[in-house]
Amino acid sequence: MLLECMYLAGAIYFTSHFLPNSSVNGIDVSFMNADQARASMKAEYDRYRIELKEQNDVSEYIRGEDIKRKLCSRWILQRSRKQKRPIRQQKRKRNLNR
Repeated sequence: MLLECMYLAGAIYFTSHFLPNSSVNGIDVSFMNADQARASMKAEYDRYRIELKEQNDVSEYIRGEDIKRKLCSRWILQRSRKQKRPIRQQKRKRNLNR
């Protein structure tokens, strides 16, 4: 009985969270929900920079915003929308798509 309850709790939890060892573009999103993953990815993108090593040990940095790099999190938004629908509605939609 205890094992069944733990399985059910895990199944419910992971309908709205990423599985262990999940990563997107090298960013670990394990056990995060869509909003947490988006925030983590945005923070990582905001820190992004490239270091250019030039002659005479001179370094120059290019930040992500200098090259107009931005986070495209459409897949996270789609996942979060899916999470907000009840489980029955998700199953019904999957059956209609077949």
